[in-house]
Amino acid sequence: MLAVVGAVLAVVGAKVASRVFVVPAIALLALALAGPDNDRIWTRLHGLAAAGVMVDEDATGVVALAPEGGGAWRLFVNGRSHSTLPFGGLHTTLGAAPAIVHPAPASVAVVGLGSGDTAWAAACRGETRQVRVFEICAPEHRLLRRLAATGAGGRLAAFLDDPRLELILADGRNALERGGESYDLIEMDALPPSSPYSGTLYSVEFFAMCARRLQAGGLMCTWAPTPRVRATFAEAFPYVLEMADGRVLIGSRSPLAVDAAAWKRRLDELEVRDYLGSTRADRVWAHMVGARLASRGAATIAVNRDLDPKDEFNAR
Repeated sequence: MLAVVGAVLAVVGAKVASRVFVVPAIALLALALAGPDNDRIWTRLHGLAAAGVMVDEDATGVVALAPEGGGAWRLFVNGRSHSTLPFGGLHTTLGAAPAIVHPAPASVAVVGLGSGDTAWAAACRGETRQVRVFEICAPEHRLLRRLAATGAGGRLAAFLDDPRLELILADGRNALERGGESYDLIEMDALPPSSPYSGTLYSVEFFAMCARRLQAGGLMCTWAPTPRVRATFAEAFPYVLEMADGRVLIGSRSPLAVDAAAWKRRLDELEVRDYLGSTRADRVWAHMVGARLASRGAATIAVNRDLDPKDEFNAR
């Protein structure tokens, strides 16, 4: 578009000023005709060469899905790797673990769609009636739909067609704060702590706001990629469970207990194991089995705050 506009201005310049403008007019028109299409240019800028790369872009961001062989896919958001398909790994635990800890999670809110893994796993319980996902980057959903239509992505298609799923294109923090609804579970999909604006999702103010949006006995779950995130989460929630060697945190305003026997019963329910698949369920349990209550000692590290997001800038 810029090349065409430039060519038009050059033609005008040739008519009203000097014929010297003819050369740039021809050059700009040639550039407009020869330029790569959207998929080619973004695939190249991502450094991706594999056949089958899917790219989508709009004003909310640039998203790419790249095949990695063996049926695996990697999701890139604004040039950065975020998650993979098929579902599995820590994202599955982030979704499933709090759903297993809660006795009956009817309503779930998830900040961030990504590959869909966290939100999919959060819906593993039969008691769950609603999974509301807030995603700020619109191309993610469109690309996941394109991938599911090919039959790839494992259980992706079933997740996207789940009648309990409600996908809302919005800033998740803003939507939670302004919406006023309360939930049994609130989950924050894993986001690299150095990503732009990640500080608004790892701050004590954000975690405290989520605590206010929980129903009685409700839980919030987050990935804890740094000691500072763990300290920040503990400042917002009086009761915290640590799982997966402290990488997964579950917080509540109500007392929490390590009840491994109850968790295992729920995870072993036929409906849950069928939903997750036995291999994934076993991996989730491997992350949960060493759960412990977080210590409430004096904080020795400065927490992330909205106006001082230290982790986002790798600050001390």
